[in-house]
Amino acid sequence: MKLHQHKNTVETNVKAVSKSFSIGNASKIIGFLRDKVYTNKVHSVAREIISNGRDAMREVGKGNGFEITVPTALNPVFEVRDFGPGISPDRMEEIFIAYGSSTKENSNEFTGGLGIGSKSPFSIVDSFSVVTFIDGVKRAYACEIGSSNEGQLTLISTTGTKEATGTLIQIAVSKDNIDEFRMGIHKAIHFWADKPKLKGETSPPVLVSGERLGDLEVISSNDLPHYTAISEWSGDMLLLIDGISYPIPSELVQKVPNLKKLATLVKQKVILRCGNGIVEVAMSRESVAESKITLAALNRIA
Repeated sequence: MKLHQHKNTVETNVKAVSKSFSIGNASKIIGFLRDKVYTNKVHSVAREIISNGRDAMREVGKGNGFEITVPTALNPVFEVRDFGPGISPDRMEEIFIAYGSSTKENSNEFTGGLGIGSKSPFSIVDSFSVVTFIDGVKRAYACEIGSSNEGQLTLISTTGTKEATGTLIQIAVSKDNIDEFRMGIHKAIHFWADKPKLKGETSPPVLVSGERLGDLEVISSNDLPHYTAISEWSGDMLLLIDGISYPIPSELVQKVPNLKKLATLVKQKVILRCGNGIVEVAMSRESVAESKITLAALNRIA
């Protein structure tokens, strides 16, 4: 998604020497991004990797026909296999492993854009695999946190292939996280009309709709699947940005006149919808970010 650029101008009549801020110890920042950004790490990893799979499909105009492997006790691996453009070696080195680098920050056609989602697996594991299929070549990479804590990308193998172009992300899941991953996967795609194929899932839940008028939907909490009954649904309002759910904190509702009015009129769950680039979101993409842009946009939507 397009990122809002805040333009600041400083005027001064004082002649001075200025220096730009920089990052001194990259390992500290990477450690922070790895461990402190996400509140619900498992759900965030599922959402980020799945969203990247959908973005890859959008790059080549293929809809949501990618595959998600739901981890089970017999196969404790979370996988997302897209059939997008694949990742060239140059793109792997310049974009995939660089925090803050993204090819999506100038377009609202894509969910991503912050440049940290592809590294989100590091919040729960020390290593994961990326396999890319492009131009008849299969390249397998290992992404791992080394002793320096800065992360490493290692090309494990290069072989010929007849498999369809695209990318496969593989993350080993601990037995304690299997059920949490399943809930995170369903939560990520719950509101998508066009859902990807789920492998390893025998009984995917059905989308339940409430009363809807344009971008507004009112639904009873009792009608929502159990996996949505978590922290983000503890409030009364949820914002869907491009089908991805973001809670609207109650304290934020009170700062937006039309949301506050809506909250007094409706006593059930309220779902609002908008596209990418309209509302600012937190770095974790677990909630909307409070800002003038967000407040004004929410007021318009409500």
